[in-house]
Amino acid sequence: MTEAEVKLLMEARGFQVTSTQVNTKGLILSFRKTISESISLRAEVYVWKEALFLEISNVIGAAIILRTDVVPVDCKAYGNIEAELIDAANVLIAHKNGKPKKQKETSAPKKEQQTIEERALEFKQMVKQAGRERGYSSEMCKAFFEYWTSSKDGKKMFFETEPRFVIKLRLDTWKRIDDERAAKRTGRTFKSFEQQKAEQQDEENKRRGTNNVNVNDLD
Repeated sequence: MTEAEVKLLMEARGFQVTSTQVNTKGLILSFRKTISESISLRAEVYVWKEALFLEISNVIGAAIILRTDVVPVDCKAYGNIEAELIDAANVLIAHKNGKPKKQKETSAPKKEQQTIEERALEFKQMVKQAGRERGYSSEMCKAFFEYWTSSKDGKKMFFETEPRFVIKLRLDTWKRIDDERAAKRTGRTFKSFEQQKAEQQDEENKRRGTNNVNVNDLD
């Protein structure tokens, strides 16, 4: 990243550049952001290796400095890293004041937990996709879906209680059991795909054998 790109990125995060230094390795940019009356966040960016660390000093005294590890400037988890550092500072301040921390001054947004209906809809789409790829009927996939999304407590579906659940493999098992049941109802003996293929090969070999003419019979 160039110096200009680093500055734009840090400004988008709410920082203002405070100093520019050059050492034997390259350019160092310093930034600052005010979080609250008690917390001021400093960032130091090593432009030549596209990395930074965050620091909060004078939290409850000059001897207390909170600092993160060096991470990439464009780190995807940057928001979490900054929030955790600020939370740590808030905890120290709360202890100093002898008061429990009532509310975080800033925190990373938490992902809302999906409802059982949303998870069921997501599962349904995956079953439909796997069924299409396998060439299974929509009726079979529907029965499979209804069975595995049943719930006793309204919190967890049946498939969610399984330690390992691979939809395609479970569908294959469901289809095999369906075929076995259908064979029993019609009085047929269920034969796996491999068995059917072997029998077809045997029949083909027999047909070839009857069509072969023994030249000794022509004498």
